[in-house]
Amino acid sequence: MVASDHCPIRIDLYYKDNRRRRTPFRVDERWLEKEGCKEIVCREWEPGGLSSNQLNKCERELKAWAKDFHRNSILREREIVSRLDILQQPPRIPENVEEEKILIAELTRIWLEEEAFWSQCSRVAWLQKGDQNTSFFHSSTIHRKHRNKILRLRNEVGNWVEDEAGLKGMSVGFFKDLFKARDSIEFTHLLQGFPAMVTGEMNEDLCANVTREEIRRAVFSLGARKAPGPDGFSGKFYRKYWDTIGETLCREVEEFFDSASMPEGWNDTHIVMVPKVDQPETISQFRPISCCNFRYKIISKIMSTRLKKWTPDLVSELQTAFTGGRLIQDNIIIVHETLHHFKNHKRGNRRDMMMKLDMKKAYDMVEWDCLETLLRQYGFDERWCKWVTACIRTVSFSVLFNGEASERFCPSRGIRQGDPLSPFLFILMSNALTFLIDKAVREERIKGIKLNSRCPTLTHCLFADDTVIFGKANIQEAGRILEVINDYGAITGQEVNIHKSSILFSANVPVEEKNDIINHIGFASSNCHSKYLGVPTEWGNSKKETFYFLIQRMEKMGEAWKSLLLSHGGKEVLLKSVIQAIPSFIMCLFLLPVSLTKKMDSLLSNFFWSGSMQKSNLHWCRKEVLCTPKSEGGLGFRSFRDFNLALLAKQAWRLMNNTDTLWSRLIKGLYFPRGNFLSAKKGSKPSWIWASLWESKKVIDLGAVRVIGSGDDTWIEQDPWVPFLPRACIQSGPQNHAKVSSWIDTESRKWNDEMLQRQVSPTERDAILRVPIGEEDTKDFWAWRFNDDGKFTVKTAYHAVHSAVTDHQTMNNVEKWKWMWSLNIPPKLKFFV
Repeated sequence: MVASDHCPIRIDLYYKDNRRRRTPFRVDERWLEKEGCKEIVCREWEPGGLSSNQLNKCERELKAWAKDFHRNSILREREIVSRLDILQQPPRIPENVEEEKILIAELTRIWLEEEAFWSQCSRVAWLQKGDQNTSFFHSSTIHRKHRNKILRLRNEVGNWVEDEAGLKGMSVGFFKDLFKARDSIEFTHLLQGFPAMVTGEMNEDLCANVTREEIRRAVFSLGARKAPGPDGFSGKFYRKYWDTIGETLCREVEEFFDSASMPEGWNDTHIVMVPKVDQPETISQFRPISCCNFRYKIISKIMSTRLKKWTPDLVSELQTAFTGGRLIQDNIIIVHETLHHFKNHKRGNRRDMMMKLDMKKAYDMVEWDCLETLLRQYGFDERWCKWVTACIRTVSFSVLFNGEASERFCPSRGIRQGDPLSPFLFILMSNALTFLIDKAVREERIKGIKLNSRCPTLTHCLFADDTVIFGKANIQEAGRILEVINDYGAITGQEVNIHKSSILFSANVPVEEKNDIINHIGFASSNCHSKYLGVPTEWGNSKKETFYFLIQRMEKMGEAWKSLLLSHGGKEVLLKSVIQAIPSFIMCLFLLPVSLTKKMDSLLSNFFWSGSMQKSNLHWCRKEVLCTPKSEGGLGFRSFRDFNLALLAKQAWRLMNNTDTLWSRLIKGLYFPRGNFLSAKKGSKPSWIWASLWESKKVIDLGAVRVIGSGDDTWIEQDPWVPFLPRACIQSGPQNHAKVSSWIDTESRKWNDEMLQRQVSPTERDAILRVPIGEEDTKDFWAWRFNDDGKFTVKTAYHAVHSAVTDHQTMNNVEKWKWMWSLNIPPKLKFFV
């Protein structure tokens, strides 16, 4: 046969293991509302004992009690349904009405408990209970179970392993090797000159005696429904019975901070294998997430909360992860502007490159000795260093494979993804790379790049382990950058994945030089599908095509969920919490084409009315009503276009107020070196990001106003500073580009009324006299007039732009709508009303 039009169907059959698995103990949320559970905890918990012993006794008793609880609950449900069938048979007897009400209330409670159970199993966080979405939670649980089940994997030589014992042994062996420390090497000479940045004030705050209130805050700030550790007790259990168990836990937490000795069993951890790709074939395609015991996370949370306060002072501005005031968008803007420059820089001798590094298992390969050395180099107090050592060196792992825990083993390197302290330790460690690069720049071994003479020099930027390094496009600088990367690896244990790392060049770099550098470094050249922090690094002329993957992602999610029996209330939460959030990250930086946002609005509307994004059923109200606030008779969905502008306005607001950050200095140097954002021009060849931010000025104009301090930083005619006037701007004035301070009497710190009478209209004079004046040494600053505290929020910006675009008038009966939506009834009934 030469050819065939038959399409073969392949069916893979696998043996179903029906043996009873020894799954770890887990507290069922339904138990926590029962008196029987409370009685067990109160009876078994002895205030003077160890928490490990108390939890073991509670586990044993709860297991026995739960068997009867579940059995009785099922039997009672059947009895109620059977009795209601009898009571509701015609003719109805008035004497039975009260009994019927009691039975219905009890049956509703049982159904709500069942819904809570399947909600807990499904791990769905965006949908609330109480709307009878039990079928959705159940199907989500089944889908999640099938998706996470590992049936076969390839071993080191590429052969398939399918038997469960072999798979479990292979996974345990992989993680034992992954968390095994390398041979000891000398690296301290590489850290000579590393600055001791931790001050006495910082150490005093970090090492202060822990208080009972601090412990309680940590307990109630940790996620109540996060997956528990090996002991099986979730945060909800600790919160529910804190009055009973709190004294014991507080005592043991205080003992840890006194002795730096971790209580036995607290640091046991389950490794959960989370797929990084669809249909993973090797263990390396899974991300090991650590499920720590809640007791341990109390200690870790206290330490991370204290450390977080000081990270802006300790971590370089080039590291934007897990640090207050810094966002992931900062790095994306820097990279996007650099690539825009590369694309348009086709002439000249200045040839630049950008290396995008991918680190292998970054958290898992952190060497403990190196981390502890770095902490002491920073100047951390010895007590703090001992606490960190106790947190990372007392870990014991067991791999949770298909729901069954393996034998335990102890690692000798790595910090855990899932430990509240780990992100902060990692960014402190990443400062070693900044130190090495800065040292190379001072020694003129690395030059970095400048996009123009007014821009700051760019050498690198970091977001956790995502690293970008900038340099001159020549073999010499590429080799020196590689030396710095190798030194960083020697200090920290980090390794670059050369197969996933890439390099990009400015357009004027000849092909021969590109190939020489690529061959010397060993990295791949970037391709059209390359991304940085989720954003494409290359784009063509079609903006719609560049971000059409957002539409595909929404359609894929809608297709996966169209068969689920969601009520209108469930659909509303799904669309607002999940679907509308999909493009939000991109919309913070890019103004999407109108055709793309209209398509998104259409998909949302289709799913709400028909349950499918591809199917357009009868829409029972106009799109404008969908996007109208609930308090005004609408359904409260967001218009994607208006929300896009509001998110961009947030970034523009940061640009106006955070003028010292690297990304804002770069934007200013490129687009308005001698002015400010509001007076800036779009320019002839703007980047996509700048063109988007420039479009958001129309939103900023609606609510931005200058608050006058000294008056030296505000222009009389250019800046909006009189909130009592339309657009907050002066139309008549001195016409000489004067500052507001010229109208302030320096002695009395009041407005110079005589000058105002000569230079402005009576209406403007009256408005100016109402503007408060700050102290002479106070700088002027921007405020957002739609918020009483003057702080910008996306919510108020969205309402401002949506009202301006739609010319929306507030509907009547606002109080009626607010009352209706606040009723304590299931959401689907509110939609029916």
